[in-house]
Amino acid sequence: LPRVMGIGTIYAHTLGPSRSQWEPLDVHAHRVAELARSFTAEFSAGDWGELLGRWHDLGKASDKFQAYLNETCDPDAAEAARGPDHSTFGARHAVDSVPNIAGQLLAFCIAGHHAGLADATPVEDASARATLGYKLNPAQYAIEPVTLPPGASEPIQLRFPFATPSAAD
Repeated sequence: LPRVMGIGTIYAHTLGPSRSQWEPLDVHAHRVAELARSFTAEFSAGDWGELLGRWHDLGKASDKFQAYLNETCDPDAAEAARGPDHSTFGARHAVDSVPNIAGQLLAFCIAGHHAGLADATPVEDASARATLGYKLNPAQYAIEPVTLPPGASEPIQLRFPFATPSAAD
């Protein structure tokens, strides 16, 4: 992943007061991708699980999230809030990178990996801001930009794990 804010490493988690104890984002994404692949392979969806693991925390590469991690380790700082939204970026990336309904399904999982699954669209106007449709629309919901590594924006084709194989497969 790219460098952010002049720090050499982009981090996913603070695992102690020293940066040497922090978990780099690329290491975290790799570990989660391997674990998610192993879980989802049980129902022939290993590729899906791996993508979810790789993309679930992409938003942590933003300047705002990295600043939040630095602040939470400052012993003089007040108790940290929950932190900036880091899941919406990965959800949007899934929709942009994986065509059709598959991208939407990945986006639901990524957007809900801390908050739970959202409704797709609002039942009433008052509930609109809690929906995935709202968060996926850049005109309605602003998020911090993240520079993706080379090749991360290539469109991806996924096979539905429960589909009956065709004669061509």
